[in-house]
Amino acid sequence: MMLFAITINIIAQFCSPIVIDETLNKAGSDFSYYFTYGITFLIVAIVSFLTIKYLLHPDEISPDHIKRRILSDD
Repeated sequence: MMLFAITINIIAQFCSPIVIDETLNKAGSDFSYYFTYGITFLIVAIVSFLTIKYLLHPDEISPDHIKRRILSDD
């Protein structure tokens, strides 16, 4: 019975809530957060722009485009 109580006590120590140190940086208060958000926004903006651009104007004008070879009646 004593071994059971000791085991429960050890498990309870590992399962206790984590106390966060108040000196840690809060989200959004450090340059790295702004840098990460900025780079992420830039990547999403570029991908969105190129997606819309190639959706509206796919630039498949050249005669040697793969679509022309597949659709030809040779």
